[in-house]
Amino acid sequence: MFSEKISTRVRVRPQFEAALALARQIKAHAPHCRVILTVNEMKRLGRDAAELTALADHLSAHGLVLEMLAGPLPGLYDPAGSGRMLFAFFAAMGETERENIREATLEGLDAAARRGKHGGRPAVITPDMLHTVLRPARRRRDRRANPAGPVHPHRQTHRPQPQRRQHLPRARRA
Repeated sequence: MFSEKISTRVRVRPQFEAALALARQIKAHAPHCRVILTVNEMKRLGRDAAELTALADHLSAHGLVLEMLAGPLPGLYDPAGSGRMLFAFFAAMGETERENIREATLEGLDAAARRGKHGGRPAVITPDMLHTVLRPARRRRDRRANPAGPVHPHRQTHRPQPQRRQHLPRARRA
């Protein structure tokens, strides 16, 4: 199973290319078997009507069968007779729908910008989060700069550390 979540404007689709390569490879190893390339919808298969019809012709030429699960033509695609004409018609309709969605999105973004609203994701790290994360690093840096610790006005600036007892190894008795 191949899955690709990529913009409709991107022409290079590695998962789609891998699916096509695998389908061609299976067909080459088993020419007598029917190999079906299944997609969710026609509009997810290609970016425009010309690409969709060229892809359908390519699949047919290589002996691959196209199946669509949803959309205006669910089921197996038959390139013969009226199937080809309906496929071309719905491919053109899908292209028009995609262009309308893109134009409406751009108009909405322009209208929002005129109102002072700019899209985008919210900040992942807020200034408070950054301060909390950097606080321990600042403390370590301050300790290295002043190993005696912070200077308090009502305390001595330097207190001698008490002597620690040294533990010497004991002699073993025989």
